[in-house]
Amino acid sequence: MAETKGKLLRTTVILCILFPLAVKAQNTIDENHVVVLNQEYDIILKWRIAGDDIFFEMSAKTYGYVAIGFSPNGGMPGSDIVAGWVKNDVTFLSAYHATKFAKPDIDLSNDYELLYGFEEGNKTTIGFSRKLQTCDTNDYTITSDTSRIIWAVNDNDPPNSGDLLYHGTARGVRSVILLDAATKLNELPNDANSFELLVSNVSVPNDDTTYWCTSFAVPKFEKPVHLFRFDTIIQKGHEALVHHMVLVGCRGNVSSITGWSNICDRDKFMQCTEILYAWAIGAGTFEFPEHVGLLLGGENDPNLFFIETHYDNPGHRPDFVDNSGFRIHYTPTLRQYDADIWFLGEAFIGMGQMIPPNEPDFKTHGICFGDCTKVGIGEDIKVFAAFLHGHLAARKINVQHYRDGKLIHEIRDDHYDFNLQETRLLTKERIFKQGDEFVVTCSYNTMGRTNITFGGEGTTDEMCVAFLYYYPRQPKLYNCLSSPSETSFINILGLHKDNM
Repeated sequence: MAETKGKLLRTTVILCILFPLAVKAQNTIDENHVVVLNQEYDIILKWRIAGDDIFFEMSAKTYGYVAIGFSPNGGMPGSDIVAGWVKNDVTFLSAYHATKFAKPDIDLSNDYELLYGFEEGNKTTIGFSRKLQTCDTNDYTITSDTSRIIWAVNDNDPPNSGDLLYHGTARGVRSVILLDAATKLNELPNDANSFELLVSNVSVPNDDTTYWCTSFAVPKFEKPVHLFRFDTIIQKGHEALVHHMVLVGCRGNVSSITGWSNICDRDKFMQCTEILYAWAIGAGTFEFPEHVGLLLGGENDPNLFFIETHYDNPGHRPDFVDNSGFRIHYTPTLRQYDADIWFLGEAFIGMGQMIPPNEPDFKTHGICFGDCTKVGIGEDIKVFAAFLHGHLAARKINVQHYRDGKLIHEIRDDHYDFNLQETRLLTKERIFKQGDEFVVTCSYNTMGRTNITFGGEGTTDEMCVAFLYYYPRQPKLYNCLSSPSETSFINILGLHKDNM
């Protein structure tokens, strides 16, 4: 257990730690790494990365303890937990690990370093750091995968570090991306402009979860422009309400959904298939590399947008009226390359996907064969960002890249969470060539389900796809999806076609 003593020492430590944070914020987007874990208790988690270290600040509306844990699946068993509190002007920080749904055990190898702590107003704030990867097998290794953060608060301080008081119902879980490839934001070009797509006065239903769809006209431009930066605008006070938003482009006859603002009806948005950007809690601004942009205003570009907003309202409040959305930056000075989105994986319409019930780790595969990339990829392309997508049963998504039969690299998330959908920059651009082959593998947990889960658009259906941002734009590269043949399904199910 670590502790700091006295107001003078506490103030000095805060100044020493926050100064580097402020300097760092000038060069990165680390100041955007903040998430509201719970609105009722005003639990806020902030973090920044510095080499192999990660610095955290957690705060909550309490005079007792505040705790977070890094969980493999959103529950207590297997979690790496840290709790902090201030008692008689002394700040305490203790590390624990949980083996079951009970009071966690003290971690005898404490790899957390207390930086500062204080009580101010009605809040307790604790700052601490740790290595991304420690040598302790009880510690969670922080990677670019989705992290499930469990939290708990109590209005009373523990009598000692080994006697962490039961939190009762003051607990929960949020998924965040702690480690990503985001770099500093560039200066906006002199001719840059922007437009906003904001939902207008949405009266959020008092249900636990609501998916709300709002359509928007595409702005008119004198000539095509390049989109290059997406800012997320969350209405003040709604940081915990707005869980994620997805911006989608539509083509063709869109008259039936023009002016739509209502609970999502998947059937009405079948012609809207191009995911342009996805944001979720914990994510910051997404910016394209300086040499690429997403073309808009051309003949073959989207003629309507819609935003799918996931509202999370566990308190069933009936008085939320939301006006959140995106600010999209663009430039009329076209960049060197046109970016585009290519999606690959498993076909999800009809019998394209069938996942049996009560399976803890069922895998499906979508294969993009070399014959397809020989046609779709006219010249080498470079992939710089990825959006991995499954639905509620998906637990892991992995994109494997093969050349001449050898595995080159993978794009993966071993802790995928449907409630945290985000476009992520890759640490380095990946070169895809004609003839390259890809396997998209998804792992599903259908425990508790009594029927087969089919592929489809609904959240209780499933998908196994990856949307990849690449350049230069290829006219024949749109999707590469596969599925078992009808004969294979019939044989697997032991059916005879004559009886179907």
